[in-house]
Amino acid sequence: MRIVGTYPRAEVVAGVDGSGASLAAVRWAAREARRRDAVLHLVHVRDARAGEAGMLLSHAECAAREAAPGVPVRARTAAGDPADVLVRAAAGAELVVLGHHAEPRPVELLTSVGQHVASHAPCPVAVVRGAGARPPVCGEDRRPVVAGLDDSPGAARALGLAFEEADAAGCHLVAVRAGTAAAGLAALLEPWREKYPDVQAIAVARPGPTARVLTESTHAARLIVVGPSRLGGLAGAVLGSAALHLLRHADCPVLVDRGTR
Repeated sequence: MRIVGTYPRAEVVAGVDGSGASLAAVRWAAREARRRDAVLHLVHVRDARAGEAGMLLSHAECAAREAAPGVPVRARTAAGDPADVLVRAAAGAELVVLGHHAEPRPVELLTSVGQHVASHAPCPVAVVRGAGARPPVCGEDRRPVVAGLDDSPGAARALGLAFEEADAAGCHLVAVRAGTAAAGLAALLEPWREKYPDVQAIAVARPGPTARVLTESTHAARLIVVGPSRLGGLAGAVLGSAALHLLRHADCPVLVDRGTR
């Protein structure tokens, strides 16, 4: 294990596999770690190319320092199943960050690691994908945080985390739900508006299937926050079809909150 710098207790964990998607996730995670005053913990799971592990981690460390100069970094390799390793690494972390591979491949491979980690990690999990993962080329980032809501028990938890993220980023929040009952949705925002008075929040109800409505809301967002459709105790949370659709099609990072904090 290599340790760079002196780091505080809080950690942001990022999975590293050497791909372009992984490096994009590392850069995003580095900016998050700096914002949270946390250490960035890079984890690479060894495979048949074990000799390349050091090079992959060095490349990832360079990408992290370029994205967020001064962020403290830990980097290590581990053996085992990538999803299980990342769930274990998440113990005590504030956030786990994974990349999303955009190249064509079976849906099962696209979502298996992200779905498993998002369902079992003891902290929120971000899957970095889409144009929303990149900071603006110039000027202030005015993109909102989106809270993707449905009728599941995890929706209220996700709304709270979305307010927290918007408050930390200094941006506004858009709460989106499929349907036409905008008034009822607005009522859900009131207690969170009182807790986060600096966050400008609006409620939007749009007709159409939940997966499509939430995915369309990501085109101009910096982040979308969703909750699980069901909380499964020791078996983990159960991601609904809309969350799984977002993991494959969102145009910004997807933050899944299991509500375990």
